[in-house]
Amino acid sequence: MNNKEDILKQKVFIIFMLISLISLFLIACGQNGKEPVVDPIDPVEAQRRAAQEKAAREREEIRLALLEKEKREKIAAIENATSVDVKAVLEKHNNENWKADIDNSFFFVLLV
Repeated sequence: MNNKEDILKQKVFIIFMLISLISLFLIACGQNGKEPVVDPIDPVEAQRRAAQEKAAREREEIRLALLEKEKREKIAAIENATSVDVKAVLEKHNNENWKADIDNSFFFVLLV
């Protein structure tokens, strides 16, 4: 008799746990029978907000374009102000295949 009571208690406990887990899952997913709260927005207000957001995006794009143009102008001014000799040295230095330090390594040995 005691064994049957233990089995019954286990079954009741398992059923209770399953119901609890399902309830928690439904609450977490927002499906607990309640209607979702919708913020009532006037269509005119929504249209006004959309227009404001669009105008703000356009202003931001114009600002970024002006900054980019200013940046390009500064770079062009620096490039135009740089002498031909400096450009030649920088081209040689920035060359990926440049290995003058390897070809002329005897120079570094003499310095030490």
